[in-house]
Amino acid sequence: AGRHERIDHRSLAEQRERARLKSLAELGQALAAATTPDEIGHATAAHVRHAAGADALVLGLVNDDGTSVTWLAMDGYP
Repeated sequence: AGRHERIDHRSLAEQRERARLKSLAELGQALAAATTPDEIGHATAAHVRHAAGADALVLGLVNDDGTSVTWLAMDGYP
């Protein structure tokens, strides 16, 4: 049973790694196609939300002095 468990764990780890690499490649393709800050924000929000398994995500940039946030994109909200 021990050998089969190791193989199953390795197989699961390999599947997760393939999924992670696929997700990163898809994000890279979406970012390469993005031509505006809005497109970059939406591509990032959608891919990160999916990769993290989150129901929703909001992406924002904090200004240099940390006093305000510029919201770039939301994904997964009605």
